[in-house]
Amino acid sequence: MTYILDSTLRDGAYLFGNAMPIAYVNTIATNLDTLVDYIEVGSPVSFGCGSINALEDDIYRLSSLKGILSNAKSAVFIQPSLWKYIGSPSIAETFAGTADLIRFGLDPELDLTIEEDLLNQCFQASIPCSINLMKAYRYTEQQLMALSPLLNSNVQYISIVDSSGCMSPQEVCKLAAFISRRFKALIGLHIHNNTGYANHISLQGLGTGYCVDSTLLGKGRAGGNADTCLLVLKRALMAGASLDVVDGYLRKLMSATSLIWGAEARTHLIDILLGITSLHSSSLSSDSFGKLDLIPSINSMLDVAWKR
Repeated sequence: MTYILDSTLRDGAYLFGNAMPIAYVNTIATNLDTLVDYIEVGSPVSFGCGSINALEDDIYRLSSLKGILSNAKSAVFIQPSLWKYIGSPSIAETFAGTADLIRFGLDPELDLTIEEDLLNQCFQASIPCSINLMKAYRYTEQQLMALSPLLNSNVQYISIVDSSGCMSPQEVCKLAAFISRRFKALIGLHIHNNTGYANHISLQGLGTGYCVDSTLLGKGRAGGNADTCLLVLKRALMAGASLDVVDGYLRKLMSATSLIWGAEARTHLIDILLGITSLHSSSLSSDSFGKLDLIPSINSMLDVAWKR
């Protein structure tokens, strides 16, 4: 079983000064609801206490998200050091009825403080939670083993977070094998694209059954992320979905992205289709693609590419 967690409303929010308009939140949630497994919102205290109202704003976005979703689950990300900074409010009271998954980011450069308490609060309130190993490339085996009390069977999964996009596929694979072997845990991936490996590693993760994080068009902090559009379409094809179903996914991805990124979104999706169908871009001028089409269908592109 594979899982896709879309983090556009968190990691992608860096592009909006951590204040993505609520209309974008609603548009993304409505269109991704049946395409991905989790949609993540905000980071309480706004990525480092950027606003006095940050937690209130994040809870508002999370509530809006929860009111829209009928298939995907809602997720929220917490950095314990920042949570402590705002007084460590009750997890259960703060996220009652709004968060289906709470993700805790552990930083290897910071000492543990309230992490175990936060996890226990989730366990006691029956709120699923997971661990994000931020800056995963900095962890030593000794540091990971010291986390044993936290990386227990109650945690949904452990995510390898390549925060700087500097890890090779081999390095990610080696770390995933170590974590799986030592902690009997399900694995997640959150890979940034600074050195160009995000999609490659994340597609491998889908093939292995990991929970893979991504953002629409790969938009996100620094080098960006793996691309939700690509992962959704590739997973559908890997699962043997009909081309009509894939075309339906394309329309939803277009609706999720066009309000925000306009023509760039259309070009991006067509570029993915070119790769999927092996159609050379010079053929896009063919009469087979009507000028009124918002985006060509995968069937029409295959017909031209392979003269079916």
